[in-house]
Amino acid sequence: MKIRKTPVFLAFLFILLLVLRVYFTFTFGGEDRFFSAKKIDPEIPDPVHVNAIICKNVVNLKPFEKGNEFYIPQTKKIYCFTEFINPEGKPILIKHVWWREGQRVFEFPFEFTSKHYRTFSVVSASNFEGPGRWDVDIVSSENELLKSTSFWIKDKKTKR
Repeated sequence: MKIRKTPVFLAFLFILLLVLRVYFTFTFGGEDRFFSAKKIDPEIPDPVHVNAIICKNVVNLKPFEKGNEFYIPQTKKIYCFTEFINPEGKPILIKHVWWREGQRVFEFPFEFTSKHYRTFSVVSASNFEGPGRWDVDIVSSENELLKSTSFWIKDKKTKR
């Protein structure tokens, strides 16, 4: 099969490639991962501001019903909402590490490259295992503690 290299064909090919580039750019979170591979630098750039909020719900990346004491059986899920300000916009790898009474329960990794990034992780009531203290550490890929927050799960009937 012979491919013609007429101006109309070349223009069509150019437009097709442009459309594909735009599609993949927006499909993969605004990064152009299709055409260029970014190497993630695990080192956290300075200064990175981290804000963590424990809450009962997250809607449109906004925390609702914030607190540090939650009661069973009314509470079905607990969220750790985290906001990062990364002035340099360098690629960052972090994770949420959930602890119950000093025992590691979950670990959720995140990767981002934007200057302002919001995310959350969640634990459901089936993991509460009764009243107790919970901690969530936000750590870098090098296990550097960036922020830590804690909350209590309490039994409404026994008030403990």
